[in-house]
Amino acid sequence: MPSGLQATQGLFTPGIALLPDDFPDRLAALKEITGLTWEGMACCIGVDPRQLQQWRNGGWPNGGAMLALVDLAARVPGGLGKLIGRELLVIPQGGPAGGSRGAAA
Repeated sequence: MPSGLQATQGLFTPGIALLPDDFPDRLAALKEITGLTWEGMACCIGVDPRQLQQWRNGGWPNGGAMLALVDLAARVPGGLGKLIGRELLVIPQGGPAGGSRGAAA
């Protein structure tokens, strides 16, 4: 574990990753700030619109779909904050779709 990240500090508690109970509301809030329809949002994250309907009814996205959802949220001002329920400062690196993975100076 990297020296700055220690579970004993209470920052990172091991356990099962669960979506919050209000995930459907967060998903709807993200949809609203993107200005997309549900179908458009599904297209942007590469899932069938029926999957979004399942998530809105309490289902869970798989890892790849969740990553695509987070990526979409990060591209919209305030989107990641809506999705995870707290405000963050996101500084994108590189260009669109895949961009640079190198660290900034």
